[in-house]
Amino acid sequence: MRGTHFEIFAQDALELHIRALWCLPHQNVSPPSVTEDDRKAYASRFTSEDQVRTSVHNSLNNNAGHIAAAADRLTSLKSIFSPNSKISANLARIPEPLLLYAFRVIATFGLPRWAPDVLSQDPDSMYNLLHEYIALNTFEQVAAGHGYLHMGINLAVVRDFALMRKFYRNFVFSYLRNLAKMEAKRPGAVEMSHERENVVKRRNEA
Repeated sequence: MRGTHFEIFAQDALELHIRALWCLPHQNVSPPSVTEDDRKAYASRFTSEDQVRTSVHNSLNNNAGHIAAAADRLTSLKSIFSPNSKISANLARIPEPLLLYAFRVIATFGLPRWAPDVLSQDPDSMYNLLHEYIALNTFEQVAAGHGYLHMGINLAVVRDFALMRKFYRNFVFSYLRNLAKMEAKRPGAVEMSHERENVVKRRNEA
């Protein structure tokens, strides 16, 4: 799902933003599983997509208070950066106040972590819609704050909600979902798969 070069830059930046929210700083980390308690709390809180969208917008506009757990989450993410990972290197270039802002938004919804339920195969559940709107709204805010300047993005593309939603769902509910399924079936499988890919790549480049 690749388009113009500006769309590609925006897609790459969105994928990096999703990895930041999910604390997946390198290719060998797969999405964590979601518990039934995680889903229940938000299934009862929201009954429509409009409620999710309005709630996320209101929280972004009105909540400026400090949430201690957000700082802890950011510290946790930085602690697992990999020195050999391009993903980690790009995450490290995002200004820390902008990342902290994104984690604070997550915390304002009572979420201990940003963790969409990719294995449910239902991107339109209230729980998953909440995560989607948080991701896309904070991505736009961080991009507007020049957090992804190093990735050459165009804000007009970032603000195309329909396009960003397509990119988001393709990455989260296709690519990362497959990694989560692989890891759930056989722990360590994601890292082994990437190691094999890197071996083949090095051979082809030799």
